[in-house]
Amino acid sequence: MPGQVLISLKEKIKYEWILAFFSTVIIGLLAHVYVFLNRLPNHDGIINIYNTQAKVKSGRFFLGPASGMSTFFDLPWVIGVLSIIFLALAAVCTIILFNIRKKISIVLVSGIIVVFPSVSATFSYMFTADGYMLGIFFAILAVVLTKKFKYGFIAGALLVCLSVGIYQANLSVALTFITLWIIHEILFLDASTKMIGINILRSGLMVGIGMVLYLVVYKVFIGLFSVPITSYQGLDKVGTLTIHDIPHRLV
Repeated sequence: MPGQVLISLKEKIKYEWILAFFSTVIIGLLAHVYVFLNRLPNHDGIINIYNTQAKVKSGRFFLGPASGMSTFFDLPWVIGVLSIIFLALAAVCTIILFNIRKKISIVLVSGIIVVFPSVSATFSYMFTADGYMLGIFFAILAVVLTKKFKYGFIAGALLVCLSVGIYQANLSVALTFITLWIIHEILFLDASTKMIGINILRSGLMVGIGMVLYLVVYKVFIGLFSVPITSYQGLDKVGTLTIHDIPHRLV
């Protein structure tokens, strides 16, 4: 029975996925191995040698569990390897989303993902890098599920909620990949107007439901732990826009 399961999985896993995964791992290790094997201290790194990453007051309620997979200690090698694996899975999702088949294209796309400047910059905050990379993976996977399955937007909404619960900027990751997917459908797949409209609607439902879930979970956490919202980068001012403010914001 276990042998049959493995054979079935092997048949379903495509060569392009394997190439994307291992290309990301190899390029990622070559590019970032120095920071994984050496401690490059900065202010945040020094005060987070051990930290539970419980950032509920910053709206990042899932950052603690996401970063906790590598323990709450700042272990560059362990965190680095996990980060590369999550990025490799994100690369596989990207290959699936855009149906990329050429080997050189797969390798190049995988390389871009794992050495992208914002990715490299995140490794300056190694203590939390694996959690952030998991959030990126969740955001892209949400779009893939929405594309591949009729009701995939429901699972995608849950992933968006968790992804934004790791870091709010991951909403931009999901929106960007949705936009690129729709553009890809229009330019290269000759999709009908009806199908494009359906895909936009399902994507909107995914993001909308996901953000409502995020807001509900966030409010529950804030209520349970009675913690104030941090003023860092104006987070405590989010949602305070009034009708009288709109003309000034437009200007």
